[in-house]
Amino acid sequence: MNWIPGKINYDILIPPLEKSIYQLSERETANYFEWFMHKIPERITYLSDRCASDLRIRPDCLDLSPESLLLLWKWFRRKAKTETVVQTAETPEGGQTQRKERQLTLQTEYILRDIGMYMGETFVKNHEGIYWAYYTKPKRDFFVNHPLLKGFVDHAYDPPFEMCFEPVHMARVQASKLLRKRSTNADLLNLYQWWADRT
Repeated sequence: MNWIPGKINYDILIPPLEKSIYQLSERETANYFEWFMHKIPERITYLSDRCASDLRIRPDCLDLSPESLLLLWKWFRRKAKTETVVQTAETPEGGQTQRKERQLTLQTEYILRDIGMYMGETFVKNHEGIYWAYYTKPKRDFFVNHPLLKGFVDHAYDPPFEMCFEPVHMARVQASKLLRKRSTNADLLNLYQWWADRT
């Protein structure tokens, strides 16, 4: 993605990666996972404090309860910004085409990482058997090397199907509704409830 340079008024967390997460070795993935887990408490504290201050609510309202996801997403929808970028692509004839596209701003993407951490910890706190993990194979899998949650089971299958949940990505999926003007304050809680039914 191409982001338009702009002012960032949010204390961002930049992962210590010098290459794509998909290119990490098993040792590098383990180190990244350890770094990610170490950062979760401080990022949740920072996010909760910002949200509480901006909404003028008590910080203890953001207590990793499912209901707190409503407050968090209400705040996010107010803070989230989009921008228009021009994408250039090659044509089969060797020329170029350009098209305008809406995307979330870079600051918004950084906020979503923290929201993913918060939502992940909400699952861990409220559902025994849900835990942070990662996997390094198969290499072509979309979530390979990513910190994610394990312990979900879809009982609609026989035998039941074990599922992984990558909360940062799934927070971004909900945020993409802003681009289509279909976002609601309940989006994050609805997502949580769907997955909570599979714990």
